[in-house]
Amino acid sequence: MTTAETRREALAAQLLNQPRPNNILGVLEQRDAIDRVAQVQDDDTAARLIALALSVDDEVMVRALLHGAYRYRWRHTIDTFAESKPEQATAATELWTQTEKEHHGR
Repeated sequence: MTTAETRREALAAQLLNQPRPNNILGVLEQRDAIDRVAQVQDDDTAARLIALALSVDDEVMVRALLHGAYRYRWRHTIDTFAESKPEQATAATELWTQTEKEHHGR
């Protein structure tokens, strides 16, 4: 594994990994968030949803939306997250750059 791959994995772990749910309600919450993100059609909608999730401290939904943002290249969603979480802005932007290189390399 290269240094860049190791760094990307560390950033992804910091921003995207969620603790394993310890009960059925936690599992259902994660599945619901993933399903809701799968229905999102565009970056503007995702950005509004992440702003709302951040405002109510819905960490499960925030992480699901971040997964979607990196996968579907929703830059505005990443920017909204970074503005609300300045302590994680550098990591969010760096992971965006790392995943952008992967997308262009395909």
